[in-house]
Amino acid sequence: MQIYYVHLPEGHTAASDQIKDNCLVDQDGNLHLYTRGEAIKKAKLFNGKIKPYGKNYTISDAKMLQLDKSTLIPQVVFLMEELKVFGDHQLNETICYGNVFDTIIETEKNIPDDVLVELNALSVISTYYHYIQLL
Repeated sequence: MQIYYVHLPEGHTAASDQIKDNCLVDQDGNLHLYTRGEAIKKAKLFNGKIKPYGKNYTISDAKMLQLDKSTLIPQVVFLMEELKVFGDHQLNETICYGNVFDTIIETEKNIPDDVLVELNALSVISTYYHYIQLL
């Protein structure tokens, strides 16, 4: 699992106590570290970019939820594929982090009602999973 921080461009909208060296920091002034989904949300909020921090750690007890693409609204599949962590075109496989639905809900604008209903349901279903695999 990779951890990320958020680097802000010149002219960002973050308060001065939230930044140090153009990066978001916590209340103690230390570099704020996030999972990928949380980093994407913060980066979009402040128009910044996510940057990997440290090494990519291997998680051995990962829980994966498998979903059949054909049962999902096509726009949900499209949005998930934009946030995939791994994808294999030959296997027609997409893997996303478990919080992908929350990330989509919080970062996408103008989500149609039917898509939002499905995203909310999937968010609840995927609460205790580390990864989501589209089959």
